[in-house]
This record gives sequence, C-alpha cells and structure tokens, in this order.
Amino acid sequence: MDANASVTELVDALLASAPKLDDRGQQLAKTIYQRLAEGDPIPESTLAEGTALPVDYVTATLASWPGLRRDDMARIIAFWGLSLPDTAHTLEVNGVRLHAWCAWDTLFLPGILHASAEVRSLDPQTEEAVELIVTPHGVTGCSHADITVSFLIPDGTPDQDVTTTFCQYVHFFAAPAHGTQWTSTCDGTFLLDLDTAFEVGARWNRARGFI
Repeated sequence: MDANASVTELVDALLASAPKLDDRGQQLAKTIYQRLAEGDPIPESTLAEGTALPVDYVTATLASWPGLRRDDMARIIAFWGLSLPDTAHTLEVNGVRLHAWCAWDTLFLPGILHASAEVRSLDPQTEEAVELIVTPHGVTGCSHADITVSFLIPDGTPDQDVTTTFCQYVHFFAAPAHGTQWTSTCDGTFLLDLDTAFEVGARWNRARGFI
C-alpha cells in the first residue's frame, strides 16, 4: 500500500492495527470516551456499574487494550486518542478542555462524543496556530483555507504504542507547502486534505461501532 491509498484502504489499515471489538467492547469503549470527556479521571471500579458489564470482563478487557493510560491512582486519564494530560492538540467540548494524541483524533472524537469541538493545534513546520470547529458531521470553521493533515499507514500491529508509531507523525499544517516540507523529512508520511481526513475518521467510527 502506498501514499495514494484510498479512504477505504486507509480505514482498513487502521482497523487492522486496532484491537477487535465485540458488542461489549464497543459499549465499554464508548463509555470510557463519554466519561473521560467530562474532564475527570475514571476509576476502573465505576465502569462495571456504569456499563452493567461483569467486573471480571471489564478488568480483563482493560488490561488487554493498548493505548490506555492511568494516573498514579490507577484511574484512566487517556484512551485511544482522548487525553486529560496536555498534548500539542487541544479540543474544547461542552466547555471542558481536553487533549488529543494527534491531529486526526480531533476529527473523529466529536462523532463519538456527539458534540462539537473547538480545536487548536500548532503547525509543526512553522509553529503557527491552526484552529478548527469540528462537529460530528464535518468541519464547519477553520483558521486557514487549505489546512492539510499529515498521515501514516499503520503497520497492522494492534499491540504497539500508537503514540510513537503513528500519532507523532499526524499533524495539521496551515498550508499545503508546510506539510510538503515536513513530510519530505519523514519517511512514509503523506498529506490528506481536511475533508478526506475527516471522512477517514467518520468511516473509522462507523466500522468500530462508535456511532
């Protein structure tokens, strides 16, 4: 697969690199997203009650999922792209300041959360602020006319740390020329326009059972 991969091929590659979810897994994942978006760490002990799932199932499933971060009290503070600790990508949802692991996360998280997000990131090539309004249905406002998103095709290994193998390569750029300069120095990366990157996220959400 190369940088000219179709949206379908990109989604398929992303799915191959993520843990498989059954109905209970989808329910648990969506609950974690919704709870985390309230802005507070999540004690694992509250998830079984909140989802009506067996305690043993919740404990075993969370232990098996990569991409889940906890604080020193073992509470969940980051999960599959949504983070309470600061990152370079911020999104404000329902008045709560949240963070994302990469630019693309800010495009699919509003769909999962059923809410609009005010997004702010930095163009890594110029340090210029890039701002967006992202709804569950699309991008309705942006600070620059031709924002692009750097992307990388995942390698199909679900248990890897996506923050180092994928997320650190996925950024917003205020202009295509900035993105072209940056991707020329990072092997395997390429640019998507904003609408395409959003569509990849929307199809990802549907395929994962998140919407």
